[in-house]
Amino acid sequence: MKIVTERLIISEMTMDMAMDVHRNSLDEDVRKFVPDEVFETPEDAEETIAFIMSRYGSEEGPLVYAVLLKETHKNIGYVQLVPVGEGKWEIGYHIAKDHTGKGFATEAVKAFLPAATELVGINEVYGIRLLENTASGRVLEKCGFRTVFTGEGPYHGGVYEISRSVWEKQAAPAPRKNDAENGRKEMVIRKAEKDDARQIADILVEDWKTAYRGIIDDDYLDSMNVEERYRRELQRYGIYRVAAAGKEILGFTWNEIADGEASDCELIALYVRYAKRKSGIGRALFQDSADFFRAAGRKKMIVWCLRENGEARKFYERMGGKVYKTGTHKWGNRDYEMISYLYQLDE
Repeated sequence: MKIVTERLIISEMTMDMAMDVHRNSLDEDVRKFVPDEVFETPEDAEETIAFIMSRYGSEEGPLVYAVLLKETHKNIGYVQLVPVGEGKWEIGYHIAKDHTGKGFATEAVKAFLPAATELVGINEVYGIRLLENTASGRVLEKCGFRTVFTGEGPYHGGVYEISRSVWEKQAAPAPRKNDAENGRKEMVIRKAEKDDARQIADILVEDWKTAYRGIIDDDYLDSMNVEERYRRELQRYGIYRVAAAGKEILGFTWNEIADGEASDCELIALYVRYAKRKSGIGRALFQDSADFFRAAGRKKMIVWCLRENGEARKFYERMGGKVYKTGTHKWGNRDYEMISYLYQLDE
């Protein structure tokens, strides 16, 4: 699961985050309020990250996700759901001291709750804090938690003055027009599901008929049919990762681990719903693919696109790609010139 907000990316933990996780955990407030989440060495952090990674795809938890700055991808903390028994789950979060006071914790928790509760199939989440941790109390309040208990209670192996709050899932409000137009709707990047196949077909056919007009022969483009494509995508929807806002699919990627002459993985396709272009969705999907390959231990990613597709070429160059080699691909009765870009993922 991956969530993109206006300023943050919430993504799965990977082993290369160990040093940041170690450093972030040394903040004074972590020692004071959640001492069992302090990692004294990078090796301690690596051991915990290995366990966290083993829980992804499980509904048992804990579900712990890194919080990254959208612009720089700097790891500034985490957000998590932790089972506390009897089918109940607790929210947890931490933002590194250098980045507090900027609303990042509230932004992360607000985005994380709907997606995470959907993932594990629950409708309420508890927030438990030491009563003196007023900063955490403000975050919970801003995120819609209501206090249900204040007094002495169990907390991290002891009995302290605590506050217990609860958040309940509400029906999603209709998206605001301006947010949709500006591309600011919160979205989740996840593995495609069968119900996504129709929209995947719609996006692909629309994109080809619009973006490739004047590049690919009209006869070929006009022959493309959404219903035919939909039947095809029903058979292979599992190969895709999609960017979704609620039930709307905004775009998708196709990633494949495959060794080539100079690469060990390939971003085979990246599509964004045509009306949603220029809103950061393509960049988020691209980064998700890069993160997917890094987590698989891959180091060199290749992307191919039509040589005449100037818009795509500018995008892949902005994302740091270096021109590698050219080739051809046949659609219909004609061969088209292609160009590829290489990305060094371990830099």
